[in-house]
Amino acid sequence: MDFPTAAIIVRSEHLTLVRARLGSASRVAVYSDTDSLHVLAAIETHPPEILVIHQTFAASSRGASLVAGLKSKPGIGTAVRV
Repeated sequence: MDFPTAAIIVRSEHLTLVRARLGSASRVAVYSDTDSLHVLAAIETHPPEILVIHQTFAASSRGASLVAGLKSKPGIGTAVRV
């Protein structure tokens, strides 16, 4: 089974549009910014190489918690880009 090599967190109102633009790119997982707890669990299970997050989400408390959670896990190694 192929796991995503990239994960993208977008604002919930852009979720459908981003998924449509990516089409069948199975190596990219797209999540809503409202699902940050599920995202952290998914990344801990199968860490992607890169996580791309929207700057407004990165500046929020949920975004900061997600990034801090990733950094606190030594084996994750996922690069975070805003």
